[in-house]
Amino acid sequence: MKESRCLQKHLQHLTHQILSVHEDKRKKISRNLHDEIAQTLLGIHVRLLTLKKEAAVNAHGLKKEIVSTQRLVDKSVKSIKRFAREFGIHHRMQTGT
Repeated sequence: MKESRCLQKHLQHLTHQILSVHEDKRKKISRNLHDEIAQTLLGIHVRLLTLKKEAAVNAHGLKKEIVSTQRLVDKSVKSIKRFAREFGIHHRMQTGT
């Protein structure tokens, strides 16, 4: 009986370690996804700002398209941040941590 309890505690410890490693891996993936995509979108946003300034002296239609694209970029950044938050919260609820 004593040996059985000892083995059970050991199994619980190993299970906790495995879940912890999985949690850390998921957090890293989520952070990397967020960082990489957000950085790319920021680069696009900066380029669009430059194009918007150039378009001020040229075509009105181009300026409108750039503004519309900027809104999409902003929306994408918000979605990515929301995904990263929800992923972390959802996973913590599943593991009970």
